[in-house]
Amino acid sequence: MNIDTKIDRLIEAGWYVLDSEFDDRALAHWKKTTSEFLISFLGPRHLVTESFICCWKSKSDPETFLQPNNCEKIQ
Repeated sequence: MNIDTKIDRLIEAGWYVLDSEFDDRALAHWKKTTSEFLISFLGPRHLVTESFICCWKSKSDPETFLQPNNCEKIQ
C-alpha cells in the first residue's frame, strides 16, 4: 500500500471519530490506524511512534481523550 493510501485511511479514520461524536469504537479504530501509520512511516522505535502509543494506549473516554497519560519519558 502506498503512502497516499495510508494517509487517506488515516484522514478517513479521523473523520469517522468526528462524525461519531467520539464513539469508543471510532476512537479505537483511529488509534489503531494512527499507530499502524506511524509504525509503517517512521518505524516502531521512532520517538513519535513510541510516544503516541504510550500516551494514547489506554484512552477511551471522550472527556479525557485529549489529555495524555502520565507516561515515562521516552528517550
